[in-house]
Amino acid sequence: MLGVWRNRNALGRADLMLVAVNLHGYYTALETLLERTARLLDENMPAGPSWHVDLLSQMQIEIPGLRPPVIDPAVVDDLHELRRFRHFFRNAYVLELDPELVRRHAERLERIHPSIAGALGRFQAHVDSVLQAMARRS
Repeated sequence: MLGVWRNRNALGRADLMLVAVNLHGYYTALETLLERTARLLDENMPAGPSWHVDLLSQMQIEIPGLRPPVIDPAVVDDLHELRRFRHFFRNAYVLELDPELVRRHAERLERIHPSIAGALGRFQAHVDSVLQAMARRS
Protein backbone atom coordinates (compact mmCIF):
# COMPACT_ATOMS: atom_id res chain seq x y z
CA MET A 1 0.00 0.00 0.00
CA LEU A 2 2.87 2.36 0.76
CA GLY A 3 5.00 1.34 -2.20
CA VAL A 4 3.71 4.24 -4.30
CA TRP A 5 4.73 6.72 -1.60
CA ARG A 6 8.19 5.25 -1.36
CA ASN A 7 8.73 6.04 -5.02
CA ARG A 8 7.31 9.56 -4.83
CA ASN A 9 7.00 12.30 -2.24
CA ALA A 10 3.32 12.94 -2.90
CA LEU A 11 0.39 11.09 -4.34
CA GLY A 12 -2.08 12.36 -6.88
CA ARG A 13 -5.75 12.47 -5.92
CA ALA A 14 -6.55 9.15 -7.65
CA ASP A 15 -3.76 7.27 -5.83
CA LEU A 16 -4.67 8.93 -2.53
CA MET A 17 -8.31 7.87 -2.97
CA LEU A 18 -7.20 4.33 -3.80
CA VAL A 19 -5.20 4.08 -0.57
CA ALA A 20 -8.16 5.50 1.40
CA VAL A 21 -10.57 3.03 -0.20
CA ASN A 22 -8.22 0.18 0.69
CA LEU A 23 -8.00 1.36 4.31
CA HIS A 24 -11.80 1.50 4.42
CA GLY A 25 -12.13 -1.95 2.88
CA TYR A 26 -9.58 -3.57 5.18
CA TYR A 27 -11.23 -2.30 8.34
CA THR A 28 -14.72 -3.15 7.06
CA ALA A 29 -13.67 -6.73 6.24
CA LEU A 30 -12.05 -7.13 9.66
CA GLU A 31 -15.08 -5.72 11.45
CA THR A 32 -17.38 -8.05 9.49
CA LEU A 33 -15.31 -11.03 10.59
CA LEU A 34 -15.44 -9.84 14.21
CA GLU A 35 -19.18 -9.25 14.00
CA ARG A 36 -19.81 -12.76 12.66
CA THR A 37 -17.65 -14.22 15.41
CA ALA A 38 -19.64 -12.32 18.04
CA ARG A 39 -22.96 -13.48 16.58
CA LEU A 40 -22.08 -17.10 15.81
CA LEU A 41 -19.61 -18.11 18.52
CA ASP A 42 -20.14 -15.72 21.39
CA GLU A 43 -23.89 -15.44 20.71
CA ASN A 44 -23.50 -11.93 22.04
CA MET A 45 -23.33 -9.07 19.56
CA PRO A 46 -22.94 -5.60 21.08
CA ALA A 47 -25.79 -3.20 20.36
CA GLY A 48 -26.43 0.51 20.60
CA PRO A 49 -24.48 3.49 19.36
CA SER A 50 -21.15 2.23 20.70
CA TRP A 51 -21.37 -1.29 19.23
CA HIS A 52 -18.31 -0.74 17.00
CA VAL A 53 -16.17 0.15 20.01
CA ASP A 54 -17.67 -2.57 22.19
CA LEU A 55 -17.03 -5.18 19.50
CA LEU A 56 -13.30 -4.46 19.56
CA SER A 57 -13.33 -4.76 23.36
CA GLN A 58 -15.18 -8.08 23.19
CA MET A 59 -12.88 -9.58 20.58
CA GLN A 60 -9.68 -8.92 22.52
CA ILE A 61 -10.68 -11.12 25.44
CA GLU A 62 -10.55 -14.90 25.70
CA ILE A 63 -13.76 -16.72 26.47
CA PRO A 64 -12.52 -19.83 28.30
CA GLY A 65 -13.81 -23.03 26.80
CA LEU A 66 -15.11 -21.21 23.74
CA ARG A 67 -12.44 -19.20 21.96
CA PRO A 68 -9.11 -17.43 22.33
CA PRO A 69 -8.82 -13.68 21.81
CA VAL A 70 -9.55 -12.89 18.17
CA ILE A 71 -7.44 -9.72 18.13
CA ASP A 72 -4.33 -8.77 20.05
CA PRO A 73 -5.07 -6.11 22.70
CA ALA A 74 -1.82 -4.38 21.66
CA VAL A 75 -3.37 -3.28 18.35
CA VAL A 76 -6.79 -2.17 19.62
CA ASP A 77 -5.88 1.53 19.89
CA ASP A 78 -4.64 1.45 16.29
CA LEU A 79 -7.81 -0.32 15.20
CA HIS A 80 -9.86 2.42 16.85
CA GLU A 81 -7.96 4.97 14.76
CA LEU A 82 -8.67 3.00 11.58
CA ARG A 83 -12.34 2.69 12.62
CA ARG A 84 -12.55 6.47 13.04
CA PHE A 85 -10.96 6.99 9.64
CA ARG A 86 -13.40 4.52 8.08
CA HIS A 87 -16.31 6.42 9.68
CA PHE A 88 -14.98 9.74 8.35
CA PHE A 89 -14.39 8.29 4.88
CA ARG A 90 -17.82 6.68 4.76
CA ASN A 91 -19.74 9.72 5.97
CA ALA A 92 -17.95 12.67 4.38
CA TYR A 93 -20.18 14.34 1.81
CA VAL A 94 -17.35 16.31 0.27
CA LEU A 95 -14.18 14.37 0.60
CA GLU A 96 -10.96 16.31 0.83
CA LEU A 97 -8.38 13.87 2.04
CA ASP A 98 -5.38 15.03 4.00
CA PRO A 99 -2.46 13.18 2.39
CA GLU A 100 -0.51 13.05 5.66
CA LEU A 101 -3.48 11.63 7.55
CA VAL A 102 -3.98 8.93 4.92
CA ARG A 103 -0.26 8.18 4.98
CA ARG A 104 -0.25 7.83 8.79
CA HIS A 105 -3.19 5.42 8.62
CA ALA A 106 -1.54 3.42 5.83
CA GLU A 107 1.67 3.21 7.89
CA ARG A 108 -0.40 2.21 10.93
CA LEU A 109 -2.07 -0.60 9.00
CA GLU A 110 1.23 -1.77 7.54
CA ARG A 111 2.67 -1.86 11.08
CA ILE A 112 -0.20 -3.75 12.75
CA HIS A 113 -1.20 -6.08 9.91
CA PRO A 114 1.29 -8.83 10.91
CA SER A 115 -0.21 -8.90 14.41
CA ILE A 116 -3.76 -9.02 13.05
CA ALA A 117 -2.87 -11.75 10.55
CA GLY A 118 -1.15 -13.75 13.29
CA ALA A 119 -4.10 -13.45 15.68
CA LEU A 120 -6.55 -14.43 12.95
CA GLY A 121 -4.34 -17.39 12.04
CA ARG A 122 -4.35 -18.58 15.66
CA PHE A 123 -8.11 -18.11 15.80
CA GLN A 124 -8.51 -20.12 12.58
CA ALA A 125 -6.32 -22.89 14.02
CA HIS A 126 -8.53 -22.97 17.12
CA VAL A 127 -11.70 -23.21 15.04
CA ASP A 128 -10.13 -25.95 12.89
CA SER A 129 -9.14 -27.98 15.97
CA VAL A 130 -12.65 -27.68 17.44
CA LEU A 131 -14.19 -28.80 14.15
CA GLN A 132 -11.78 -31.75 13.92
CA ALA A 133 -12.62 -32.79 17.47
CA MET A 134 -16.33 -32.60 16.69
CA ALA A 135 -15.86 -34.70 13.54
CA ARG A 136 -14.01 -37.38 15.52
CA ARG A 137 -16.89 -37.57 18.01
CA SER A 138 -19.54 -38.12 15.37
